[in-house]
Amino acid sequence: MEKYDKEDQRLLAIWAADCAERVLPIFEWACPKDDRPRKAVEACRTWARTGAFRMAVIRQASLAAHAAAREAKEDRAACFAAHAAGQAVATAHVPQHAFGAAYYALRAVTAAQPANAEAQIAKELHWQSRRLPKDLKRGWQDWQSRRLPKNLRQVWRDVFTASEKGYGKVIRIQGKQVRAVGRATQGVRLINLENGEKVCSVAKAEKS
Repeated sequence: MEKYDKEDQRLLAIWAADCAERVLPIFEWACPKDDRPRKAVEACRTWARTGAFRMAVIRQASLAAHAAAREAKEDRAACFAAHAAGQAVATAHVPQHAFGAAYYALRAVTAAQPANAEAQIAKELHWQSRRLPKDLKRGWQDWQSRRLPKNLRQVWRDVFTASEKGYGKVIRIQGKQVRAVGRATQGVRLINLENGEKVCSVAKAEKS
């Protein structure tokens, strides 16, 4: 198990709160009068900001968010979003709970759009990875790779690798900028790729 110092734990708490807060609207749309998950995220941020730890406060906030999740179990996306908040605040006690917050956030976005689950999880993983300090990513990699559904683990590995290596190049070229060439040529180079990089998609952009 990874060891984290207090500053690492604080950074993980901030990241966990960000992950949970991104999916909190899913819960609040389903349960607009229930503010328990929102209060859990706020308690997490308060601890990260002040460092003042009271076990009773953290425990109560976490348990309340998880209770809200159980009560919303008929709506899986809302349930997972509330669990994310409960895990986030628990980071003040155990740093690894931050990874639970990120995981439940992933489950919330995929449950909200099950027909587009793979694209949603790739998008959310990319967002999460870009915001987690680089020296804390290894623990997250180990945690998530053991808990994601098997059919989505490759998506996670691809996104993590891309984030680690700084990929994500996007170019836009007007058709008139591409010169015509004859059949005997090798074509026109549109983008330079580093070792290990590949083009993942090409799309036509309509004029706005």
